[in-house]
Amino acid sequence: MEAFSIKKEIKKIAIGYKVLEKKLIEAAILQTSQKLLLIESCLKSHNWEELKEITHFFKSNFLALNLPKTTIELMDSLRTISGIDVEKTKMQTQELVNICR
Repeated sequence: MEAFSIKKEIKKIAIGYKVLEKKLIEAAILQTSQKLLLIESCLKSHNWEELKEITHFFKSNFLALNLPKTTIELMDSLRTISGIDVEKTKMQTQELVNICR
């Protein structure tokens, strides 16, 4: 994966407005934390539809933050294989967790 910084991209979006920057970072942390917890639950319960919705959430955020194409491709792959190839799904969800750390 290419190196990137979510904080750096948020700074670009906030264009110098520190209060906006802080609120965007806080929202990103809160939403990401909640979704990452749901991923584990989806894997355990084999709730592939919810996992697909979560990957859509991340893809939308990654696009808004202008993250590398490889992260978008990972989200597309996860949406396609969720529930079809369980081992690959687990591997790719771990990649997603690593990206969000």
